[in-house]
Amino acid sequence: MLVTARDYHPWLASIPRGAPVEPLSDWIDRVPGERPAAILPEEVKSYADLRRDRDRLADWLGAHGVGAGDVVGVQLPNGWDFLVVHAALASVGAVMATLHRPYSAAECRQLLETVDAVGWITEDSTQGWHWTRLTNRDNPSRQRAGQDSSAPLALYFTSGTHSLTAKACIHTHQSLLGNAITVVSDAGMTADDVFISASPFTHLFGVLSCHAAWVAGAPQALMDRFDPAGFLQLAHKAQATVAFLVPTHVRDIVRYLQDHPDRPRPPLREVRVAGAALPADLVGEVQDRLGARVVNHWGMSELGAGTYTHWHDDPAIPASSIGHPATGAWVRLVDADGRPITGAGETGELWFTGPSLFYGYYGSPQLTEAALFKEGETVWLKTGDQAAWHADGRLQYRGRLKDIVNRGGMKISALEVENALADLPGIRQAAIVPIPDERLGERALLMVSLRESRSLTLDD
Repeated sequence: MLVTARDYHPWLASIPRGAPVEPLSDWIDRVPGERPAAILPEEVKSYADLRRDRDRLADWLGAHGVGAGDVVGVQLPNGWDFLVVHAALASVGAVMATLHRPYSAAECRQLLETVDAVGWITEDSTQGWHWTRLTNRDNPSRQRAGQDSSAPLALYFTSGTHSLTAKACIHTHQSLLGNAITVVSDAGMTADDVFISASPFTHLFGVLSCHAAWVAGAPQALMDRFDPAGFLQLAHKAQATVAFLVPTHVRDIVRYLQDHPDRPRPPLREVRVAGAALPADLVGEVQDRLGARVVNHWGMSELGAGTYTHWHDDPAIPASSIGHPATGAWVRLVDADGRPITGAGETGELWFTGPSLFYGYYGSPQLTEAALFKEGETVWLKTGDQAAWHADGRLQYRGRLKDIVNRGGMKISALEVENALADLPGIRQAAIVPIPDERLGERALLMVSLRESRSLTLDD
């Protein structure tokens, strides 16, 4: 099976996307080769290095039968190999399906089966990456396909869902790179910036850092595992100006700086945060200890960066607001009956429409339509998130309608965990609920009702 434009939901394929963007490879090709593309703890790689390694891997993929529309799973850290693999897959027209590193092999295979993946690229201690073929079909050598902005680029699995059905969001060069271009433009980023992300590139928020660097022609500082000391050391070495973090990362960095006040500070201008609410005290600590302004993002796998504050906003704003919609996008708040809410302070479900919207859940037109509301030529995504209007026109995030635990930015389906526990001997009923956690924001609390004469331990 191949992912092509035929898989796009017709409602989403027809919405205005703005001017066509150039495909991913063109952005990488246009940057002067001598400019740094990646700054690692041990070395610096140039855009010429990126093009060379991309082309070598693209040739290897083509020789092994991977071509336009083929889905390839990618489970890699934020390192050089991720950049090369992402660029090479785009170069041959293949579709990257990202997998979070904590997922087990069985979980990955189950997800990749749902999108008919032909292969799976994982970490390898010797050469950096390892290829596993997932299909026995005969794949002759294939030529690279020409690309345009409407071609599929990646599948991102939803990180939280109130159903047990895995949903893979189809994104194109237009939706992902167009979103990056908008963020870069709205924030005034340039080729002189240096990006660093502790958020994994397997999340849309993390890969936005990668895409923003490419469309700006800027370098990306790369670390494969987060720790606050290593992050600050690399950010200082790279002279990073823009960071992509979740609140758990921010809190760890602030605490480290509290204990090590003499640590050199990187020249960060903005710390972009997404994935969970950000306490006001943490916003102030970022400015005091890092000298950076916080930018609060709201988004999801279906749309990338949907709304955000700005780095030159008053520091109090990102603690209470998710800002305004990205340029070219619109939001609506509706009550339980679907009526628009316009007054300040009233909570409603947040609906979104704009150029960065996905093109549908792969192979699931019914689930796609269930998530949408079509109003004439406008298609709204019913996000399941709740928000309210501030009097100044900004949005305030007010949680989710869905049964989700938000643990340090990772969304955990309570229903999925409860069903997994249901077969354990002795359990009559099980319920997962979120409880507050100072570092992670929320943690999952399991409550069980046991059958008579039964016991339960964490090891069980």
